[in-house]
Amino acid sequence: MANTLTPVPVSIYGLPAGGEYLNQRTTFPAPGAIWNRGDILALKTTGTITNPAPSGTNYATFTPTTVPTVTSNGTTSAGNPAQTLYAFYTLTDGVTGETLPSAEFIINVAAGYEAYVNVPADGHYPSGLTDFNLYVGILPGGEWQQVAGTTLGSNATVPPYPLTNNIGANRAATNASGSIIGYAVNNVAVTFANRPGDGAQAGNNYRAIFGQDQSGPIGVGYEQYKGYYIDLSNVSIVISLVQTYYDSVINSTAGLYYNTTYQCFQADTSQSNKILTITGKFGQPNVNESFDPVGTQGDTNALVIARFNSGLLVGS
Repeated sequence: MANTLTPVPVSIYGLPAGGEYLNQRTTFPAPGAIWNRGDILALKTTGTITNPAPSGTNYATFTPTTVPTVTSNGTTSAGNPAQTLYAFYTLTDGVTGETLPSAEFIINVAAGYEAYVNVPADGHYPSGLTDFNLYVGILPGGEWQQVAGTTLGSNATVPPYPLTNNIGANRAATNASGSIIGYAVNNVAVTFANRPGDGAQAGNNYRAIFGQDQSGPIGVGYEQYKGYYIDLSNVSIVISLVQTYYDSVINSTAGLYYNTTYQCFQADTSQSNKILTITGKFGQPNVNESFDPVGTQGDTNALVIARFNSGLLVGS
């Protein structure tokens, strides 16, 4: 008798009790990231990630020290939340020359506005420097270029949440093609929803990336902002199969499907990006029972063992 099982969250094959701490790593969530324990995480890039590239005679070794002017309530932006952002700037000649970064500074964005940053032309720069590039991020040491080529003495508008250019971990998408980080060990919800007792202070359910608690010296690691995951290099997972299970699916390939009803990932042989290889059946099907909780021949959503194909895991 064929059965339709309930899909269940992905688990690590052979992981002992408490073993979620084995081979555990941490990652910074992307702005707005939401995931649950058991999700497959991927590195997500929004926009273009550009870092400083010091170059040009007399420019590449110059560090600007002029303190910029920051206006927290520049342009009205109704949906933009109050934020604490981190930034630095570089000076440019408007072509290819760029200086070293300035000292890091804080941008406190007022709720309902976009902030301005203005780097004045103070006359102490090497000749030919006319513009500045603005690098902004949500954590110290995690800035990326957000505004390029603003004339010195003019305002550069800081893009609204979640910034034009950013990178971080988030739940993988259905039919993901690569950039897989690993298996989520804990729940993460990075939002601006107020929590009970916080009053009007922005926060989130599990950690405080934006404005709750950004204290701590640079280099400590900012553990309170990180999500935990297990590296899936050389690790097998147990995952529910979308299609009806038969032994013939073993050694076939499948893609990822995120089941929004049951909020878990499944292996799906119909996906075009076949990033998994099904290596076996989880459990020993009991042909004497009319229902097997892990599935057997002819069952839908049966549990199978799978591995990610080589070259798809970040850092592998």
